[in-house]
Amino acid sequence: MTSTSYWRIALPCPLRQLFTYSCSDRHSLQVGNWVRVPFGTRRVIGLVMEAAQEQPQVEYQIKGVLEVVRQQWTLPTDLVELISWCCRYYHAPPWEVVSSFLPSNIQAGKIASPDLAWQANEGADATISSRAIRQIELLEWLQK
Repeated sequence: MTSTSYWRIALPCPLRQLFTYSCSDRHSLQVGNWVRVPFGTRRVIGLVMEAAQEQPQVEYQIKGVLEVVRQQWTLPTDLVELISWCCRYYHAPPWEVVSSFLPSNIQAGKIASPDLAWQANEGADATISSRAIRQIELLEWLQK
């Protein structure tokens, strides 16, 4: 027997509300997950903002979550709580606040290279002021 859970999701639209979707137990959803859901005639990616305790009374037919996407980009719960607070405090559409928290390259679907390497250049110490103690410490650490 599968039980159904209900989730409130921020979607890319200018409306000042979250939308409720259902999800069966086969999907392991949590707050901060990115999901693909049907929205009108389209399928859009939204952010799971909160869990609904029971089946809410809404003016539309509750549809199901299609899939969990971008599992590696799950936002921490405290960041989702901050986004929710900003929505309430500034009376802003949820997606507008969500998009303001995301870097533009992630919004465009581009993934930053995880293989970022730091190295010290030859002669780098000549360009650092003697008063920049933290920069000198960092340079020494990189040279080790």
